[in-house]
Amino acid sequence: MKRVVSGIALTLLCLIGLVQLTTNIGRIKGKMNLVQMKYKTSAATQDIVSGTGTIIFLGFEGGFWGIVGDDGKHYDPVNLGQFQVNGLRVWFEAEVLHDVVSFHMWGEMVSIIHIENLGLKSDVWSVCKAFGSTLGQSRFDANCDFDGNGKIDIADVAIAVKQFERTVM
Repeated sequence: MKRVVSGIALTLLCLIGLVQLTTNIGRIKGKMNLVQMKYKTSAATQDIVSGTGTIIFLGFEGGFWGIVGDDGKHYDPVNLGQFQVNGLRVWFEAEVLHDVVSFHMWGEMVSIIHIENLGLKSDVWSVCKAFGSTLGQSRFDANCDFDGNGKIDIADVAIAVKQFERTVM
């Protein structure tokens, strides 16, 4: 996750030991370029959450992906990446972002540290039974709408088949 922080504020935070800077420098066509600069809060000020849950797509506020924990808590991850699959079961470990604001107003903002694919909430057979249905029809199953577009189509079948592999971020 990239953040923009003023030089003076960042220097002060480093001096009092609250921030550890990590810088990655890359070479592109022989030139030195700053590729990424990120900071991580010290362990004393970090809140880490972990657990199992289900990835869901929420259609309000422009649409976004979240995790509903098995404990009922809602998490709004800023870096879900390849795990943006509706109905995907995951185990995750994340840092709570106290200094980030979102207009979603849904769940606790987190940055994923580690996430593992535990499989889909629905299997390929369920997707095939709901194939061709759209939101509002009796055959439609929201757990099979992995891309969150309101219809069960070939894209959902492809996602279901692909997710039989176990992937780790």
